[in-house]
Amino acid sequence: MTISGIKKICVVGAGIMGHEIALFEALSGYKVACTDVNSEAIKKAKEFIDAYLPDRVVKGKLTEEVTQQAKTNLSFTSNLKEAAVDADFVIEAIIEKLAIKRRLFSELDKICPKHTILATNSSFIVSSKIADATSRPDKVCNMHFFNPAQKPSPTIVEKFVKKE
Repeated sequence: MTISGIKKICVVGAGIMGHEIALFEALSGYKVACTDVNSEAIKKAKEFIDAYLPDRVVKGKLTEEVTQQAKTNLSFTSNLKEAAVDADFVIEAIIEKLAIKRRLFSELDKICPKHTILATNSSFIVSSKIADATSRPDKVCNMHFFNPAQKPSPTIVEKFVKKE
C-alpha cells in the first residue's frame, strides 16, 4: 500500500479523539467515515465540527473553501459495515478494553478489503495483542494521536504508509 492508494479512511469511535482524528484526516483531503455505536457520540461529534470549523475561519486559521471541503469529505454513521466496507485505512479510537478491541478488529477483518490497514489509537494496548484477531497481522499497527488531534502538520497516514 502506498499513500496514493489511500482514498478512504474509516475512524471507529466518535468520542473526543475519534471525531478529532476524523476531522483532521478530512481536512487533510481524505474521504472519512466516522462511526460509533453511540448515537449521542455521533451527535456531539457533528456539533463539535459545526462549531469548530466556522471558528477556525473567523480566526483566519482555515479558509471557507477548506472547511467546506472537509465537511464534504466527512460523514458519520452508526453502521460499521457502511463506514468500513471500502476503507483503505481504519483508525480505531474506542474504549481501552482489549477484549472489545479484539472483537472489533476481527469484525473489521471480515468487513474491510484485504489491502486495508487497521490501526489502533491506543497508547496502552500494543497492536501485537490485537493483530492475531485478524487474518492480516502484518497490516495492524498502533498509531497514537495526541489531544487535540488537529495539531500535527503532516498527515498522520503519511507517517505509516510507504511513499511511492
